[in-house]
Amino acid sequence: MASLIDTTQVSLSQAERSYLNFIRQNASKQVASYFSRAFWDQMVHQVGESQPAVRNAAIGIGVMHWNYEIRELGRENRSLPLQQCIKAFGHLQKTFSGSLSSSTQIETVLCSCIVL
Repeated sequence: MASLIDTTQVSLSQAERSYLNFIRQNASKQVASYFSRAFWDQMVHQVGESQPAVRNAAIGIGVMHWNYEIRELGRENRSLPLQQCIKAFGHLQKTFSGSLSSSTQIETVLCSCIVL
């Protein structure tokens, strides 16, 4: 049986999906002390469904957290967090030049900045 993929994740690689899932299930619980659990468990993922900047920022944090968890094993992925942050910044730049409402732009930028 084929597994279903969230339509917002179609353009993501398998690794990106894995790290996004990792932050949803694990990392957000551990970083929630800096902001409310509602922010990490709900807002980041809801905004990330429609705003690639937030989604890429969350993937980058997921990779960094995964690296922290497994660093003793020597299997860190050192380039992917930076790649995801660069993608997030590129999408943020497009956010300002796009046709999004000002409230969506503000929400996207603030959410991305907090995650990054």
